[in-house]
Amino acid sequence: MTPTQGLVYVVDDDASFRRSVARLLTAEGYEVATFASAAEFLAQHSSVSRGCVLADLHMPGCSGLELQVQLAASSNPLPMVFLSGNATTPSTVKAMLKGAVDFLMKCDPDGDLLEAVGNAMLLDGLRHACRRALAEIQSIHNIR
Repeated sequence: MTPTQGLVYVVDDDASFRRSVARLLTAEGYEVATFASAAEFLAQHSSVSRGCVLADLHMPGCSGLELQVQLAASSNPLPMVFLSGNATTPSTVKAMLKGAVDFLMKCDPDGDLLEAVGNAMLLDGLRHACRRALAEIQSIHNIR
């Protein structure tokens, strides 16, 4: 697998899990940034951030689902992959219906995690290319 441009933003309140996932992704060639909370991630998120978000479902303060809603409302809704140690069917369905790329259990995410991150990074690349093409068309035709 060849990672695409952008970072994998790992948002999880469990420090040891964050480190473990970051090591796995780094070993696969991804650039990784880690955050202990959704608020910490959102404070640095910008309209030019590229990549995908790998988020825990249950975190103190802003949950993964709340993060998903805030990202979707932003000018740069990065693709999301959820990880959870104790997901319910309703929370999984809600995340997927709101556009999550995948929803994985923390107990054994390795192989599935790499595939999900690869898919999310591909989606981000396609979205970025579409935004760039739209901006070019608008520029050519003087459309605002």
